[in-house]
Parts: sequence; C-alpha cells; structure tokens
Amino acid sequence: AIMFTDIQGYTALMQRDEQKALQAREKHRRIFNSTTEKHRGNILQYYGDGTLSIFDSAIDAVNCAIEMQLGFREEPVIPVRIGIHTGDIVLSEEEIIGDSVNVASRVESLAVAGSVFISEKVYDELKNQQSIQTTRMKAFQLKNIETPVVVYAVSNPGLVVPDPEELQGKTEPAPSSTSPPAAKAGTAFLATKLFVPPPKPRAVQRPRLIERLEQGLAGKLSLVSAQAGFGKTTLVSEWIAGSDRPAGWLSLDESDGNLLRFLSYFVAALQKVEEHAGEGVLALLQSPQPPPAETILTALLNEIAAIAQPFLLVLDDYHLIDSAAVDSAVTFLLDHQPPQMHLVITTREDPNLPLARMRVRGELTELRAADLRFTPAEAAGFLNQAMGLELSEKNIAALETRTEGWIAGLQLAALSMKGLQDRSSFIQAFTGSHRFILDYLAEEVLLRQPEEVRSFLLQTSILDRLYGPLCDAVTGRQQSAALLEELERGNLFVVPLDDRRQWYRYHHLFADVLRARTAGDLPGQAAKLHRRASEWYEQNGSLPDAIRHALAAADFSRAADLTEAIWPQMDAEFQTDAWMKWLNALPTELVGRRPVLLLGAAWSALNQGDLPTGEAKLLELERLLGTAPGEAMDPEAPPPGVAFFDREQFRYLPASMATAQAYIAQSKNDLRAAVQYARQALDLLPAEDHLRRGPSAALLGLAQWAEGDLAAAYQAISVALDNFRLVDNETFALSGASFLMDILTAQGRLREAERLFERSL
Repeated sequence: AIMFTDIQGYTALMQRDEQKALQAREKHRRIFNSTTEKHRGNILQYYGDGTLSIFDSAIDAVNCAIEMQLGFREEPVIPVRIGIHTGDIVLSEEEIIGDSVNVASRVESLAVAGSVFISEKVYDELKNQQSIQTTRMKAFQLKNIETPVVVYAVSNPGLVVPDPEELQGKTEPAPSSTSPPAAKAGTAFLATKLFVPPPKPRAVQRPRLIERLEQGLAGKLSLVSAQAGFGKTTLVSEWIAGSDRPAGWLSLDESDGNLLRFLSYFVAALQKVEEHAGEGVLALLQSPQPPPAETILTALLNEIAAIAQPFLLVLDDYHLIDSAAVDSAVTFLLDHQPPQMHLVITTREDPNLPLARMRVRGELTELRAADLRFTPAEAAGFLNQAMGLELSEKNIAALETRTEGWIAGLQLAALSMKGLQDRSSFIQAFTGSHRFILDYLAEEVLLRQPEEVRSFLLQTSILDRLYGPLCDAVTGRQQSAALLEELERGNLFVVPLDDRRQWYRYHHLFADVLRARTAGDLPGQAAKLHRRASEWYEQNGSLPDAIRHALAAADFSRAADLTEAIWPQMDAEFQTDAWMKWLNALPTELVGRRPVLLLGAAWSALNQGDLPTGEAKLLELERLLGTAPGEAMDPEAPPPGVAFFDREQFRYLPASMATAQAYIAQSKNDLRAAVQYARQALDLLPAEDHLRRGPSAALLGLAQWAEGDLAAAYQAISVALDNFRLVDNETFALSGASFLMDILTAQGRLREAERLFERSL
C-alpha cells in the first residue's frame, strides 16, 4: 500500500509565520516517523511538507493513518491530508514509479485536513476489518488516470469526513451513475450512534436471559423494557457478541423524533449488515419533496426482504423518541416485517407500538425489570468476581435485598465500599427507593475520588459524549484520554462508544447526578464549560454540537452565528426542522436583527408549504433591510442595527429574496410576478454561483412553462439543469431532466426526449 501525506496550507503558513510553520513540520515528522515504524511501514521520501511511504499491508497503512491523524488533531492541531492506494510499483534506489503511485497522490490531493482518503482497492481489503469504518465519497475522474476511481473516507471517531459537496472543484467527478444515492446526497452519519457496544470484560454472564432472547428469534420483536440501571444495553450487546447473526445498532436520541432523520439512521444501521442496502430509500428521504411515509417504508421493506441472511437490528433507548410519526412507522415495519429481520428495542418505558396484538400472536419476547434484576448468584458473581470485593454470603444477600437486584445500585455500592474496612456497617447504612440509593451512593463514590478525578467528572458532565481532546479543551487539562481509560478500568460508569476506546459517555444515571452536583459545586462555571465545548466542536467541524453547547451556555450571539453558518448545509440536506429548533431557541429580538436567519426562517416555512409564514418572514426581512427583493446591497455597509456572520450569504440576500418571492408568486399562480422575480434573481447572481442560479432558473422555466412558452421554458430549465449538475445536486438535476423530457414530449420531439432519458439514467 502507498501512502502520501502533506500539511494543508503549509506554504501560506510559512509566509505568515515561519517559526510556527517549522514547528508544525517538526511535529508532523515526529508523529509520522514513530507511527510509521510502529505499523511496519517504510519511509521512502520527504518532500517539503509531504511524505511518501509504503506498507506490506493495506490494513497496516490505514491503521497507521488513523493513529497519525488522531495525533495530528491534538493541540496544536496540524492540518494534514492523507491518501492511500494499493497496487504494483517499481522501486529503484532513486525513485518509486507506477500508476499506483499516481493514484495514491491524486487520492491524497482530494482529501481535506484531518481526513484519511482511500481508494476502492484499499477499501476492498478492509471489508472484514470491523475496527475500520468508512464512508463512500464518490467516483472521481483523476488526472492521467483512464478509469474513474471510487474514493472512500475513513470515518473512525476523531477523523474528519467531509461532505462530498466540499470536494467539488478539486477534480472532475466521474459520471453520476457510478455513485450510490447515499453518496450523492452527501449524508453524514454520526458513527458513534451506529456502534455496537462491546460486552464488558468482566460482565456477569447471564445465560438464562440470553436463552430467552434466542428463543424470541422466532418472533418479530424483542422488547427489553426497564428503568435506568438494569443493564438493558449491556445484556443486548452481550447477546450480539455471542450470536452468529450480524447486527445493526442505532443509539437513539431526542433528535431522532424527526421521521426522515430516524429512517435515514435506520438505513445507516441496516447498511452495517448489508453494505448497500437501502440506498434507494436514502434517495427518497433526501429528495426535495419526499413521497408519503408509506411509500418510503414499502421501499425499505423491499430492501430488507432482499437481504439473504437473518440479522438483528437494535433500536437502543427508544424512550428518548417522542414522535407519533416514528411510532407509526415502526408499527408499519412490524406489521409487514420480512422474516430475515428481528427487531430489538431497549427502552425505559413501553413504546406506543401494538404490543398487545403481538403478544397474542406470539410475535413478541419481553424482558422486564423483574427479569433483568440480578439473582443472588449473579449478584455474588458481580460483587466478588467483577468488582473484587470478597463479601460474605450474608453481606451479599443484604445488598441484593436492599437494592432488589438493581444493577446500578450494586455497582455504586461496590465502588463506595472499595477501601473500606467495615463493609458490613456500610451495607446496613442505606435503604429506601432506587432514587435515594442512587443519590446516596453517587455521593459516596464522588467523595472517594481524588480531587483531580472529581473535578474532571463534574466539569465533563456537561458533555453527551466524551473524547480525550474534547475533554482537554473543556477542562483545560491534558491527558484526558488516559483518564477516561482509567475510569473505564475502574468501572466508574463510563460506557465506550467505539471499539478503539476513544469516545465514551457517562452512564445516564451517573451523568444526572454529576450534572446536579456541577450546578452546586461549580456555580457559574457551566456556561464557561459549554462555551469551551462549543468552540472545540466548531474547530473540529461539528457545527450542530457547537450550536447545542452555545445555546446551553446562553451565548446567543455565538449560537446565532453558527446557526447562520450551517443554514445552507441544513437546507441542502432538507433538515430545516432541526434548524428551526435552534432558531426558535434564540431570542426573538436577536433573530429580528439577523437578515440571514430571517431568510432561513422564510425558506423553512416555504419548504413546509406554509406560505403565510414564509411571506410574513420575507416582509419582516424587507422592513429590516429597507429594501425590496432585487435591490443590491453592500455587505461592507449594512443598514443600521443589522447583524450578520456569513458575508457571502448577506451579499446574495437580494437575489435569495427574489427567488423566494418567485416561489411564492408561482404558488399563487401569479406567473407574471414569478417570471419577474426569477429574472431579478438571475440578474443579481454571478455566472459562477451555480448553487443559487439553479433554483432561480428552474423557477423561471416552470413559470414560463405554465404560461405556455415552451421554448423559453426549455431554455431556462436547461440552464437550471446545467447548474444543478455543476454542484453535483443529482436530485434536482433528475427533476430538471424530467421537466425537460415533458416539454420535449409536448413539442413532439420524442426522440430527443428518449435520448435525454437515456443520458439521465
């Protein structure tokens, strides 16, 4: 395998700050040399800020690249790109040559800072490596390479995975038919949501429950329902680890209540079982106007039915979803579920699904709190073997009785007793409800930690996910990654979210206690901690997390800036519902001074068919700016009281407003106004702004078509189609081609319509 690396922007950095550039290169060389040696690589060349190395194994090369990037991403961050290909080479004493070297170099040039790009040949050698995760980008026509090369990004936690749209212009993409719909749409999935938690090394074996789950495979659904702390997730992960069935896993959160998001992640989990399953469904989900839910679900069921092998699909923490639409979709799936799939749901409360009907039909297996409680024998194994306490049978029985076999209570009690001489007195000292035991024992556990650990726990409790560099940024300390590993080894309620033990979370119960203590022990610091987290996420390319933490910090100005910056991406990915939640969390007065946010609110309403709200927001925007749609503005001299973050979006506000007015006019069948506004938008937009010119030209053509001017409509929609293709918007391009075929058919140009159809396939 051939690996190229280089430091992005190194020349510019040399011109600005030579000393800093040299320090960056020194760190790059230090990490590169040691990591390459560790993974049995052979360094062939250093050239300026770049390197060339080879490996006997593609797996070694990719593992080396992952470790390098994680090192480069630690402060001070070194923006390094890495590309890997495999193939024949000619190696002499002076140089390395061959087409494979050229491909590796081109793949590296496509990458972005913090990413690892690999060719399809490398990807093929990694298929059975569960520790290496990948995301398909697209097929590229690389310079001096005859056939297109499919490129993948390694998507392990901590690595940057760009939207394929960001690569536009780096080289010419290959014909779009080679890219699956998921890649075309540029969907980015959070890898940790799809990670199957590994069984804990010292977990108590529970064969009686595993056998119940195995017997339930004859039905459609296994429901594991109990309050927090009963080991639901641990049990299911243990079952999967010992099962011969492949499994997809989806860790749910509140944002998955959006049906389109839920189904997109459902397909992503399905693709962990069958790589390309559901690609057609993703195309439907990401279309400008998705079809009815039943149509999408029917397509999904057909995709599931095409999978040959039986498999499991787990929906973890289903209680976090409060959505009738999702409940209805899951009910539809259960009613028509192909026999290959067995659904598993873990939840703290029973979901709104047809459980009674399934119970009568023998389609449902249920494990509840009474089943999940530790038996006396399991409690003894946990306390004495897993936790190493060596308690007497009497003390074990007392603990088991007081906690009623509640696993979280037993674990907290075990942690509290470590180092105590008189454990019997401790066991007799507490009783009461689970909530009381939790609060009491959590206090005991915290008090027994060193000050450094206690401070770390409290400061990082504001995070939903824990990662060494992120925790370093929030706490201001170093070596957080090592401390997280120590916490896991000490059974201190941290749960790994990936198999490399880089991302973790706190057990939900423990996190609740920590957050409550943070408010009391660190008064006034929560906002500062959230702000640090927001800054880290922004610097590392995760704007949604950056926005959430900015809102939690009540730093509304920062949250508004980030919400403005992410609007084009959310609009392109049809995620306006999620975007509006952030917008609605901002003070109304602040939004009223931000024209880009008002425009986003207008388009969000229009996308949902709410014309009155869309019109009202546009009118509010016009009043704020003191201009009408189509009147140019100078971003260097905005009107008094107006604020914005994204200069480019502000500059093109008049054109975007005109496009929105064209959309409204067409919806009202005011075709003359629609044509006028669309032309105004096109007059204001530069020829190279393909992203904005496409929709404006499409609206112009549709209005002209409705007026009966087929020739003008054909010309305008052709322009729209060209612009959509130039920004690789395959969904809109397909719609544009469909419109053109209809126009050609209406004009009697059937052969031209047929040829266009063939080119569009």
